[in-house]
Amino acid sequence: MTDEQAKQIIEGQNIIIDGMDKLLALFTLEPVNEATNPILTTLEAANLLGVSRTLLLRACAKNEVPYRKIGSRYFFSKSGNNSMAA
Repeated sequence: MTDEQAKQIIEGQNIIIDGMDKLLALFTLEPVNEATNPILTTLEAANLLGVSRTLLLRACAKNEVPYRKIGSRYFFSKSGNNSMAA
């Protein structure tokens, strides 16, 4: 794989993530706003909470934390808004 191909893949993934953020904002009826309610991935949320990704996913399975699942991906609201609960 060339560097250019790798850059194209990364750009495509970023476009997909941006689209998913917008879709999630529509789904939860909340604006995407980095200052007030950024949407976090599992890894970002785990890092913010200071726990492992595995522990966070276990908490999701027990409905101990608010989250939204789209496909196989989990998303979290930094504000902790309960409207994110699945």
